[in-house]
Amino acid sequence: MIQTTIFLIRHGETRWNSEGIFRGQSDIPLNERGLQQARATGEYLQAIDFDAIFCSPLSRARQTAVALCRDKMIQPQPVDAFIDISFGPWEGQAYSKLEALYPEAIKIWREEPENHQLEGAETLDEAKSRAFDKLVRLARVNIDKTIAIVTHRVILKLLLLAAVGLSSSAFWKVKQDTCCITLLEYSVAGGFIVVSLNETCHLQSYGKRHMQTDF
Repeated sequence: MIQTTIFLIRHGETRWNSEGIFRGQSDIPLNERGLQQARATGEYLQAIDFDAIFCSPLSRARQTAVALCRDKMIQPQPVDAFIDISFGPWEGQAYSKLEALYPEAIKIWREEPENHQLEGAETLDEAKSRAFDKLVRLARVNIDKTIAIVTHRVILKLLLLAAVGLSSSAFWKVKQDTCCITLLEYSVAGGFIVVSLNETCHLQSYGKRHMQTDF
């Protein structure tokens, strides 16, 4: 069967990750641990002959994508559709602070994420639609090729849910650690198949420090 091989990769750690701060579309670069994670991911995938590497335009994803391109004859291609979800007024705010100020909104985010909506922000379904539409287009135009997409936790979760036909209500049923690797295959006849999920074996040398809560 002729298929597209798709590596989905989350960016490395940022300071806001480690401090529990909502990032969204704020452009936060990788911290030192995130740079180490990105390098380790690039080394782990060095033998993969990628035909193209796409990424969110935000620096934390671009920096991770650059590490994947090391010693390869390609450069990352930023794609607006893979930018992180907009959290609007929550961006730059610590989860702990928002939990104290807006307990009901945080409760909805944790228990009914598909119903979470903030003024000036995206819903999960809105972010899922624009990201998955692009994933499908890339999968179809890259048949019989191998590509990578470097993006964000929320976007990766939504892409996976859409790929297997689940709604955004299952958002918390999928985990995506920093610099994890998820492998998909796509064929015109069979659609998407999840081959592996949230692989982090290439980060084990850092111990449990690389493992985070789902944030």
